[in-house]
Amino acid sequence: MQSPILVYDSAGIGVAWQRHLQWLDDNVKSVRAVKVHEAALVLATFETSA
Repeated sequence: MQSPILVYDSAGIGVAWQRHLQWLDDNVKSVRAVKVHEAALVLATFETSA
């Protein structure tokens, strides 16, 4: 079973939100947070590791 992925646009969000999303990614292993501009590379990696 694969984890849900939260794809978000980091452009224009504040530092506090960026820290929060990084904290989520580091501490909540059931969900992956991915910046939209990194999504293609990250999702390709997830696909090949499945």
